[in-house]
Amino acid sequence: MTGRPTPPRRRRDGFTLIELLGVIAIIAILLGLLVPAVQSAIRSARIAQITAEISALETAIANFQTDFQFVPPSRLDLTVPTSSSTEEFQPATVSIFRRMFTNIDVTTDAGTIQTNGTFNSTPNSVIDARERLEFIGIQQVRRASQAGDEILRGGECLVFFLGGLDADRFEATASPNDKANLVGFSKNPVDPFEVASSNRIGPYFTFDVGRVFDARSSGGRSVSALGYGYWTYIDPFPGQGLPYVYASTEESGVYRQSTSTVEATAAAGGDLPELVRADGANFISEPYRQVGGSQFWNPSSFQIISPGPDGLYGTGGVYDPDGNSELGQDDEDNVTNFSNGTLGG
Repeated sequence: MTGRPTPPRRRRDGFTLIELLGVIAIIAILLGLLVPAVQSAIRSARIAQITAEISALETAIANFQTDFQFVPPSRLDLTVPTSSSTEEFQPATVSIFRRMFTNIDVTTDAGTIQTNGTFNSTPNSVIDARERLEFIGIQQVRRASQAGDEILRGGECLVFFLGGLDADRFEATASPNDKANLVGFSKNPVDPFEVASSNRIGPYFTFDVGRVFDARSSGGRSVSALGYGYWTYIDPFPGQGLPYVYASTEESGVYRQSTSTVEATAAAGGDLPELVRADGANFISEPYRQVGGSQFWNPSSFQIISPGPDGLYGTGGVYDPDGNSELGQDDEDNVTNFSNGTLGG
């Protein structure tokens, strides 16, 4: 007697809903673990890129120092003399340029630049070193929109001394939206600010012109609130809105600090107006300090600071590489020339 034949087993055509949901859940978990890791790796790579660029800026400053025996100052007063055709610029300014160019003439006034920044004659025909400095000072006022403030500060000085003169800004057709054309300095001992000469010294650093901005050509970046008028340099972090800042002890041997009950006044008086913090009833503007508070980082040279991925400088304070810093959250991702990566580690 033969048994009944066993019916063929039905072939399964796909996953059940429960199995599919399980697979989706596993993929979501893996992505949740992978995405932060990838983002962290990208962030670390970009911070390393900024660190390398700051190191390159340090090398450029060292080369500048080799040629001129001092590091670039972080404050340059280009107030235009008005009372006399032989009146000099501020003594500190004259001293800086005569240390760079012993025979520079900043007293003769050829009378070719008007106080509104326009030329009375063709550029580079009857223009001397004094006239060129006057022109930079006047442009500083026009571009920073701060009448009477012909002072280059911090990051502006970094670009000016390492990049040199912007040739295009001596042209009558120059526009505030023009890209930077930094050509170093002329080797003409009397007029190092001549832009037509092919015999030049510098630039000491090759600035990426796509990241060189001033207050009016910032491409939407919020640098105008800081009063920048000359060129400043933005770090390579995508979407960065604020430039590198620079503080040097060259001019007076120490960093310039400032304290005031008014925040804007404190900012204006310090070497790092971008770093201002409240201290009781006062506001303080100063570079970063070491643990203990009595010593600045790089006390006899300079500080270079990037605002980091968050695009914010913070308020300054005490930085400790061993993890005992007294810093605000906005400071912690800043990248500097005295920290290994970000201030927050």
